[in-house]
Amino acid sequence: MGWDTTLIYKYQEHFGLDIIDIKKEIYRNFRFFRIGFFLPRHKDFAFKPLFTNFQAVFRTGEY
Repeated sequence: MGWDTTLIYKYQEHFGLDIIDIKKEIYRNFRFFRIGFFLPRHKDFAFKPLFTNFQAVFRTGEY
């Protein structure tokens, strides 16, 4: 007799800036954020926003 457990944790973050964000001084002063705001909105580029995907699998129990 024994037991085991599997926990699968999936996480996705979408880091997208909107008009309110880009007007804040912290974002406006860094070129990285300005580029990240501009590219997804420009008709000739149409880049997709940055996504971060994370998955972890935890297994526990007695075997």
